[in-house]
Amino acid sequence: MNQFVIPSPIPAKQDVYAFFFSEINQITGQRFMDGISRATHELTPARLHILFQSSGGTIGDGICLYNFLRKSPIEIILYNSGIVSSIAVISYLGAAKRIVSQHATFMIHRSTAPPGTIPSIYRQ
Repeated sequence: MNQFVIPSPIPAKQDVYAFFFSEINQITGQRFMDGISRATHELTPARLHILFQSSGGTIGDGICLYNFLRKSPIEIILYNSGIVSSIAVISYLGAAKRIVSQHATFMIHRSTAPPGTIPSIYRQ
């Protein structure tokens, strides 16, 4: 499922709830950022709550989401109630506030991409 869903219409300055359940890649990352931008500009919420689940994805796109979340003009709260894996963990850490279920899982591993596909600044 590649969706970032925001219910509408929402009165201004109320909390908005959404979810993201997908692999992180160029398309889903762009949809995620577009959804947050739309919510910020059209709905002007007090806070944005996002249930965030992902098995990971592309390193560059995950870092892009991390940076986007860090610089958000509104408070974004990400929730992990299941699993956040691989580069999605880094993206998850970009939120101003993070809430985790006691049964949630995080999984981190070394990159499996060939060295030529990883920019030199990320190589060890």
